[in-house]
Amino acid sequence: MSQRSRTAGHRIETLVDLVVRSLFYVACLAVVLMESFTLFEIVMRYLFDRPTRWVSDTVGYLLSAAIMLGLPEVTLRQDHVAITVLSDRIPRARAYARGLAAISAATCFAAGYLAFAVAKTQFAQNLLTQGLFQIPKAWIGATIGLGFGLTGAVFLVLMLRPKTDIG
Repeated sequence: MSQRSRTAGHRIETLVDLVVRSLFYVACLAVVLMESFTLFEIVMRYLFDRPTRWVSDTVGYLLSAAIMLGLPEVTLRQDHVAITVLSDRIPRARAYARGLAAISAATCFAAGYLAFAVAKTQFAQNLLTQGLFQIPKAWIGATIGLGFGLTGAVFLVLMLRPKTDIG
């Protein structure tokens, strides 16, 4: 591998890391907002006998964002649940891990593509979520597509790292 291709790979890895870290902070903000809104609902409901109508729906939307925007960071840190029955017994575990990362990347890219395609259709039809506090369904679909697409990019970065220890 030439120095030029290593430098380009390092730049791509740095860019992916920056985007993943930024969206992870957005996911953390979503969790903080979920907790704050839930506490607000508890106070309004049980202390003032004035329950809100929007908290339940909003917390659901924020949960979706927190999961999908946090997924790439969890994957990059390799903090996800892994079943290592096969990889622990394979003599060439590094090659196995790279192949598994390639399959995972392709799967995530396919799921992201499908989510974006559905979001595009939802946007064109101006579909809204169910519930009292409605938002465009395309927002959620696009968030899911972004989460899966970026997770696919993370799997590619992990796969292409020299001397990686994935899997």
